[in-house]
Amino acid sequence: MASIYRDVFVSLSLRFIVVAYSVYHDASYDVPYTDVDMYVYLDAASRVDAADAIATMHRAFDAPTYRYTPLLALTLSTLGAHVVTSKVIFCIADVLVGVLIHAVAREITTPANAVKCATLWLYNPL
Repeated sequence: MASIYRDVFVSLSLRFIVVAYSVYHDASYDVPYTDVDMYVYLDAASRVDAADAIATMHRAFDAPTYRYTPLLALTLSTLGAHVVTSKVIFCIADVLVGVLIHAVAREITTPANAVKCATLWLYNPL
């Protein structure tokens, strides 16, 4: 039976290794590893009060360069608006998309092909 558990674990582990390297790289080199968009997300998240999300979610758009969903700013503010925490959240979300791809592909194709579809996503950014 085809399973993606190993691939999910390996791809998530590799992403965490890349996050750890990005922390080292950002601290050690002049050219940062972390993209400027991460700081745009964090700036918007710092403007949203997670305790009063409905009333403050629009504040994300007070950041001059923020053009993303206010739910992203709310999620990051709720879970901790920090560069590493945010990267981990994005890594987990990316791997969950791979799991969803596997679930959908399993409904329309063979289990082996579903695993192939999911692994294309899981290992693509690496």
